[in-house]
Amino acid sequence: MLLKLLISFLIIYINIFSINFSTEEINWIKDNQNTTFTINAYNPKHIYLYENEAGVLSGVYINFFEKISKETGLNFKFQTLKRDDMLNLLAKGEGDIIFNVSKSINRQKNYNFLPTLNSYTLGVYYKNETLIDIKYLEKYKVGMIPTSSDSLMINQFYPHLDNIVSIADNGNFGFWALENNTIDALIGKSSNDILKTYKFTPFENVPPSQLWMAVNKNHPTLEKIITKFKLEFSTKEVADILKNERPYFYRQLLSNQQLLARIKRRYSNIKVLIPDIDDMLPIFYRSKNKYSGYIIDRLEELSKLTGLPIIFTWD
Repeated sequence: MLLKLLISFLIIYINIFSINFSTEEINWIKDNQNTTFTINAYNPKHIYLYENEAGVLSGVYINFFEKISKETGLNFKFQTLKRDDMLNLLAKGEGDIIFNVSKSINRQKNYNFLPTLNSYTLGVYYKNETLIDIKYLEKYKVGMIPTSSDSLMINQFYPHLDNIVSIADNGNFGFWALENNTIDALIGKSSNDILKTYKFTPFENVPPSQLWMAVNKNHPTLEKIITKFKLEFSTKEVADILKNERPYFYRQLLSNQQLLARIKRRYSNIKVLIPDIDDMLPIFYRSKNKYSGYIIDRLEELSKLTGLPIIFTWD
């Protein structure tokens, strides 16, 4: 028991001061050591927050909150929400933290909104073999999920677009309706089609936006602490996490495709020809008897993705 108290003391009074927290925040952390804050993640399908092959949430924000927990002793629990559950929480003003939501005047009554790394533009998706002129959308059958933030943006910037067909999400952002020709085009976020399966044309009049992290106003000090950690969470940390996560994330996306299986059947390794040129910083350079740089990093990710070793050759 004495050891546990000593560890708690060190966590609170050494780590917190190193991040320059106020006395109020330090005392709040101390009072909430035994509280578990639930982080509700809606539709976690992007590399910043996604479900891995084992059904466990992974990504940048898992590392982010693990860092907060490690340095403060606060406890967080992630759980995935379905759309109806997310909308129900937001309507009632419940939940500690909700990820991947849009901001509205009504929701701001109950939540403080912090920007996430998941930014996007709004536009129109259509099949590669289809020709769609976005200037004349009234000529086509255009689908949109009516309960999404997309509908709020369309109502604001394109209020006279009255040929929109309401479709269900069905767990894949409505792409099912485009695939079975229920609609000619689909309004959605640029970040939805990760594998770039469809053509995408952004709306010129709609500004870029982002998904948000909603922190319940019942926890104003928690919101301040998260904000301070966001400032401490460096670009390099994010880059290092993405470097590690990308191969697993894309391998999971491709798990239902036959591409990886065909590559493994056909190749036992990936040979890379090294050109006889001088270093090209930061793209390609020699360091400590090995090759480094942006291209080498991407090749290492390709090796993790395919499971094939990279062999460098000069001929």
